[in-house]
Amino acid sequence: LIFFIGASVPDPNKAVDLPPARYGSSVSKNNSFTLTLAGNGSDKVSVYLAEGIAGDPLLGTEDEQTEAIREAVSTAVQEGKSSVIIKADKGITYHDVSRVSAAVGLVDGVSLHFAVLESE
Repeated sequence: LIFFIGASVPDPNKAVDLPPARYGSSVSKNNSFTLTLAGNGSDKVSVYLAEGIAGDPLLGTEDEQTEAIREAVSTAVQEGKSSVIIKADKGITYHDVSRVSAAVGLVDGVSLHFAVLESE
């Protein structure tokens, strides 16, 4: 299933280029934690623990990033945010989306969603 975020007001400085979707339903941003994957002009993908490219991306190895994602999602779940939304530029590879998804999956009780653009 593909889900999209409804009623968001994007900041053009923090936006990522999402792929379009044909089917799906919206997810409440109030009860969600968002991770953003953005291309940075090289083969390396930047992972942000926020909606959009706000703040600094995660540094370190993939294992260190996995641990940082797990900790952030665990904290979000303790704060009542059991849904996790992954926003990824449409050029991000499956490997990177899968890697971040697997890190989110290390936390019990999480519902995982992927942000896409609603097609007209």
